[in-house]
Amino acid sequence: MLKLIYTENCFYLEHLALSLEEWVEQRVILALRVGQILDFEPSTASFLLPVELPGLERLKAEVQQHDAEVMELSVCDAE
Repeated sequence: MLKLIYTENCFYLEHLALSLEEWVEQRVILALRVGQILDFEPSTASFLLPVELPGLERLKAEVQQHDAEVMELSVCDAE
């Protein structure tokens, strides 16, 4: 699973060995144990990635191998 964390100034892309279901299950158990409310909402995001980004070719290959409804890469310009 790819995990995106985005803030006002930047974003982080992290590859997780867990499936989405496993990741959610772990977070729910943690929230129950510490007594915190956990809120999940589906969302979408778009990011401009530089052409020279390290690992971009690997990302393209991963997108081609997996469900295109989850993630899509498109060529564009900054405008």
